[in-house]
Amino acid sequence: MRKDKRKSREPKGVYRVRIWSEYNAGLIARGSLTMWIDESTFMSGSEARAVKRGRPQVYSDAMIQAVLTLKHVYDLTLRASQGFVQSLRELAFADLPVPNYTTLSRRAQELQVTLPEMSSGAPMSNAGQRKGHAQRRSTAA
Repeated sequence: MRKDKRKSREPKGVYRVRIWSEYNAGLIARGSLTMWIDESTFMSGSEARAVKRGRPQVYSDAMIQAVLTLKHVYDLTLRASQGFVQSLRELAFADLPVPNYTTLSRRAQELQVTLPEMSSGAPMSNAGQRKGHAQRRSTAA
């Protein structure tokens, strides 16, 4: 018999996804947020150019780069960044087509995205610090 009066924890139930379309929509909805952005940010270069033979690209490189920059700055997943941009479209840009998360993934491999550095030289993300903290070692080299 246990000496303390605490209840033992019951094991968690196994959660199985049965309706993937609802699960996927829930992951996309996690990125919904309200904010104001100048219209020229997404409209500059809205004409996608056809570089290769075949079906022309629907989304310009500037649009993909803007979404990937938002993804990096707010530390979002691809599905959450799709939801983020969809919520921006609902606010101000009604005619703006939003790239799908699979399109973002494919175009991110081809596109060279350069993020601006802060003038102080401080890093824009702390991804290395989290990794070092999780493994209990210093990230300083």
